[in-house]
Amino acid sequence: MTDVTQQSAEPRVRTREPQPPTPSGNGQQQQPSQGQATPAAQPEGPWIGKLPLRKPVNAHGEMVSELTFREPTGGDIADCGNPIVPGGTGRMQFDGPVMTEMMARLAVVTPKTIRDLHPKDWTNGAYMIAGFFLPDM
Repeated sequence: MTDVTQQSAEPRVRTREPQPPTPSGNGQQQQPSQGQATPAAQPEGPWIGKLPLRKPVNAHGEMVSELTFREPTGGDIADCGNPIVPGGTGRMQFDGPVMTEMMARLAVVTPKTIRDLHPKDWTNGAYMIAGFFLPDM
């Protein structure tokens, strides 16, 4: 039985630790000013998103009950496009066809497999990977 949720060799994700305050010229510690971004702590190791499905789908000729997404790369965005539609309303909106293509690519399944997902599975998968396509602010 072929596992369609196979994991490819992925590079390790380096974590970026918050930097301690730097001394200013007067010998006092300088704290980041309000409005300056401070790096968020990230877990060690590669990100792997496992999406349990409400309803099994056909992937490569087999019924699967879980999809595994790898972490996207800049090349994935260049090839598929950014699946998040920018908007000024403060709400996140998906570009459905682009998100479907991106999810298929990251889960190593066909776009038809993604289109066959239960609507809540599609939405959960989209939200699972959405953070990779939003800027740090």
